[in-house]
Formats: sequence, structure tokens, C-alpha cells
Amino acid sequence: MFFKKALYAAVVVVGTYPVILTLLCIPTLQRELLFLNRIKFPFFVNYDRPEDLGLARGLRFGAKLKRTAFKVRNLYLSTSDGEKLGAWHVLPRTVYRQRHVGFDQAFSQRPTIIYLHGNAGTRATGYRVRTYSAMSSVLDCNVLAIDYRGFADSTGTPSEVGLVRDAQAAWDYVIERSNNRADIILVGHSLGTGVVSGLAGKLASEGISPKAIVLIAPFASVRELLRLYRLFFVLPLLSPLKAFPKAQGGWYDDSAHSLDYLLNFFAYPFDSRTALQNVSCPVLIVNAKNDLSIPPIHSQILFNELNRRNETVQRKGDDWGTISTFGDVVWFEGQHGGHNRIGVTEGTIDLIADIAGL
Repeated sequence: MFFKKALYAAVVVVGTYPVILTLLCIPTLQRELLFLNRIKFPFFVNYDRPEDLGLARGLRFGAKLKRTAFKVRNLYLSTSDGEKLGAWHVLPRTVYRQRHVGFDQAFSQRPTIIYLHGNAGTRATGYRVRTYSAMSSVLDCNVLAIDYRGFADSTGTPSEVGLVRDAQAAWDYVIERSNNRADIILVGHSLGTGVVSGLAGKLASEGISPKAIVLIAPFASVRELLRLYRLFFVLPLLSPLKAFPKAQGGWYDDSAHSLDYLLNFFAYPFDSRTALQNVSCPVLIVNAKNDLSIPPIHSQILFNELNRRNETVQRKGDDWGTISTFGDVVWFEGQHGGHNRIGVTEGTIDLIADIAGL
């Protein structure tokens, strides 16, 4: 009986596998699985009331609460192609306590972090809110957190080109209100690291550099990520294709295998490895060894790629993690923190302060 059940299960897996691979070649399904923008967690959020999520609303002076002294405002940005993006602007600690400085004035008072989040959820997701709070308070920076097109209350449909345009809209919004372009720090988490890399590469081609780039739980490219992706962290999705060579003849590369061929159909590569080739600003790469979503090898790939001159790498490690550096590029691999918590640990926040000179 056991062997019959095992055989039946094997037949089901073998029979459905080609169907899964065929579905993965459909751009619409790729978009749904990559961005997961329809998962608008937490639900029933009033974005005009970020204080409901734990962000400060007012300051207490004596026994009286000044309800007019807000730390966060909800706003909407316009993109170059006409989309409307929901965003939160969180004031730096010192500006917030001054009370008489306006939100727009704050951009010229202190540096600004443009925070680009990962897939699924919204700018109101719990660990993201904690990140804004830590960065605005400990780093004393403005934080501009946007929801990409198709996420939360933003209009449009997500795409790789679209998300980079959204990041550009955030950059332009800050530049228009800031006296110093060098005071913008680009921070991306997970999928957001691909967006940060895309924007940084675009800016580099225009001779523009941010103050620093921070990549938290990054990937070298989505295609490279898919090579090792495992369903439920256990079942390899595409790697079994490595055992099968592509059909030979014609325009096919006989030395390649079916996995390469299939990955060519993926419409949203987010190739950070290539996009970062010409950046010249300080870069911080952060990942956790116990990240179950993105293998730590991707951080190493990006770190090595940025070391184009093969400079000597300095490393030091302890129970907290390992820090590797060359020039103004730093890679921190934490022992703990997982995929979502590594970006808000005190150690990571301190490293952001160091790399950006805060």
C-alpha cells in the first residue's frame, strides 16, 4: 500500500511539473507571483492615520497633548507616466521636536532615506513601520516610504520599468524640496533592492550619485534567484531542469541547459548585478544567514561584483555576524534576523549611519 501511494504521488508530481513550468512562462502569472501586490496586508488601513500603526502623532508637554504636532504625513506622488503613489513622509527626530519646521522644509534640514519595500504587503506592514521609526529616530533622517504602483492605495499595475519610475518619482520629489542631492540615501529591502539598483544605475548614467545605497536581503537578479528557488523552502522549483540539455541545433546554445532557456522567458529580471556596475557611492549590503527567502550567496555575488578592481577585502566576525569591507563597500552577514527583521536590528542601523556618514 505504501509503495502504491508513493508511486501515485510521484506520478502526480511528474505529471504536474510540466504544467507548472508552462504557467511560469506566462507574463501575467509571473507578475502576480513576483509582486504579490494584491496581498494588501494589513487590511482596512486608514493611510491618513499612520499613528494607528504606532508612528508618533503628537508630543506631550506637561499634561497637555499637542495634537497638531505630527511626525508623519500621508501624501501622494505623481509619476512621469501619470500614476499616483501613496507615500508616508516621516520626520527626523530633531525636526519633529522643533515643531515649527514644516514637512517640506525638513528635506533641507536633515538627510532623507527613500525606503523601497519588498513584495506583498504595504507601507503599513508592521516590520516596515518599525524600520521607519528606527531610521527617523536613531539616524535622525527624513524617511520617504512609497507604495509602488498597484500596491496599497497606489494606482496602476506593477512592472520592473514601472517600479523604477516610481522610485524616480520619490527621488524627484525630494530633490525639488532639498538643497543637496548628496543627502539622499537609497534603502531597499528584498524586491526593493532590485528597484534601488535600477534607479542607482539610471542615476549613475546621468552622472548623479546618492549619498549611499543600502541593500537589505538583496538578490543578484530574479533569474539567478529562480535557479535555486524552493517551494515551501524544500522542493526545488527549476533546478531539476539542469539535468536536461536544451534541444540542439538551430539558434540554441548546445552548451546550455533547459533552465537557461526557460529563464529567458522571465519578463522581470531585476538584474542588480548589472545595474550596479557604474555606481560610485558607498554601498552597504546586509543579509542574515537564516534568511529562508533569499539565499545569502546573492549578497556575496553582489559584493564580489562591486569589487571590480579585486581590492583586498578586510573581514572580521563574531557571534553577531561577519563584516567584510573594501573601499567604501561593506557587506554585513548577520547570524540572525531572518528575511524581514535583519534590516531593523540595531547593528544594521549603526552600519547605515557609518556608511552614510550620519
